[in-house]
Amino acid sequence: MRLIPPFLSSFTNLLPRWLVVGFGFLCLLVTLVVGSSIYYLNTLRNELGSVVNIQMQRISQAHEMRMTIRERMLSLDRIFLEHDPFVQDELYLQFLNLGGRVIQLRRELEPQAEDADEQRILSSFKREILHTADKTDAVVALYLDGRMEEGRSLLLSEAIPSQARVTEASDALQAFYREQGQQTVAHARQVYESAFQMVIGLGVGAILLTLLTAALVIRRILKDRQSLLAEIEIRREAEAELLVLSGDLEEIVAMRTARLQEATDLLKEAQRIGQMGHWEWDVRDGSIKWSDEVYRLFGMNKIASVTSYDEFLQTAHPDDRDKVVTAMEKALIQGCYRGSHRILWPDGSIRYIEGMGRVTYGEGDRPLRMVGTLQDITEEQRLQQQLWDLAHHDGLTGLPNRGLLIDRLQQAIAIAHRQGTTLAVALFDLDRFKLANDSLGHAAGDRLLVEVASRLRGAVRQSDIVARFAGDEFVAVFPALVASEETAQLLDKILASFNAPCQLHGTEWLISASIGVAFYPSDARDAQGLLQAADEAMYAMKQAGRNGYRMYQAGFTS
Repeated sequence: MRLIPPFLSSFTNLLPRWLVVGFGFLCLLVTLVVGSSIYYLNTLRNELGSVVNIQMQRISQAHEMRMTIRERMLSLDRIFLEHDPFVQDELYLQFLNLGGRVIQLRRELEPQAEDADEQRILSSFKREILHTADKTDAVVALYLDGRMEEGRSLLLSEAIPSQARVTEASDALQAFYREQGQQTVAHARQVYESAFQMVIGLGVGAILLTLLTAALVIRRILKDRQSLLAEIEIRREAEAELLVLSGDLEEIVAMRTARLQEATDLLKEAQRIGQMGHWEWDVRDGSIKWSDEVYRLFGMNKIASVTSYDEFLQTAHPDDRDKVVTAMEKALIQGCYRGSHRILWPDGSIRYIEGMGRVTYGEGDRPLRMVGTLQDITEEQRLQQQLWDLAHHDGLTGLPNRGLLIDRLQQAIAIAHRQGTTLAVALFDLDRFKLANDSLGHAAGDRLLVEVASRLRGAVRQSDIVARFAGDEFVAVFPALVASEETAQLLDKILASFNAPCQLHGTEWLISASIGVAFYPSDARDAQGLLQAADEAMYAMKQAGRNGYRMYQAGFTS
């Protein structure tokens, strides 16, 4: 079988054999050069494109991670600014999702890090994130516990400054990738240019014998070059768009930072209105730092500054200092403090404050510092005392009411039981009280009740208990009795105080009362039993003629 056509065979016969062999070798060489050049350039373009894509992807990931970190902190801040619990829950879920996205992006970048500088920056960024995680976890824990003020304070004082360092680390990472991307693009261009020159050199050598082959090779090379340069230009435009977007996001962050500052100012104003301030105690050296509002709560100014724990204890009421010391020592063990106590102002006035705090520990669970808040609750204490008085005292006479009487009688019985002593319960029922009400009016009846209460208070001992039991009934408790004669003397003194007439709207009214007396422990051993026995003795006295007293039949004899 003949491989060469007849006309080529005749033509080649006219040429020297070496020229035919050389021409064949040259054709083969040109073919190899052209083919290998095209393949090499395609491979180089694909590899360089892949490198550029990887660098652009890293830049995009670093940028997304930076924005996600900032958005995550903003969502945490908005949790404390929102009052709607549903919105707070949505923000909390957003905060968790953004945290997961940050971790995912960081894990995608770390395995790709081959350069030592890149590994160092990623390691620093990871350390800053872990350091900030402790702060944000503490803030989230306070939010989940419902301690919004503490969480807000910790967010402003620690979490946000720590977050700033994370942002700086992310900025450094993004800047590194941007610079590395630019270097990669420059290196790709340099490599491509070198390859282009090499191919041109080989092409020129081949063009000396075959211009057509060289023209085709150059055309293909120029086309590929323009395609790669156009792709690089597109990448550069994309990077420029990313930079513009980054600037827009920076502006948004600046606006939100301004809003955050405004919220901080509002928080300070709210603390002033709510009579609340914050403090910090360095447990290691005993130093204390107060906010301006705390000085105002203590009636001081910064000239008379309090800088140590011992100076703080001097502001507490002397009777409450041991209580404060015990509570603070307990807080260093348990990790949190909450309590209230009295303080002395420089002018000698007494105020009530309530404090809350949380302890930060170091190595070996050693307490490092405690931070918290103080609030003036003097007005609340006063209102509580007023409410307690209204709930336990008669509004007309000011005497203890039935509920407070039962409580104090039970206490007196418990003391008598421990000491083995006797006490007496006397039940007073005013004689002819209904007649005074009906004939002189209810105002006169009230005046009579007030007068009886006043005379009872003046006739009993300081240790005795006098209360308005119900309507026109009064009860007196005489603890620590020695003999029956002592009870009789007290009752005679009370009846004698009733002898003087009472002026009721210009009318003289003679006060008299029927009194029943019961004794502990002979007549009864509980409050209800004693009151029941005294009531039976009082009714016996009314049937016997009124205006006197009678002992219960199982007690002392009258």
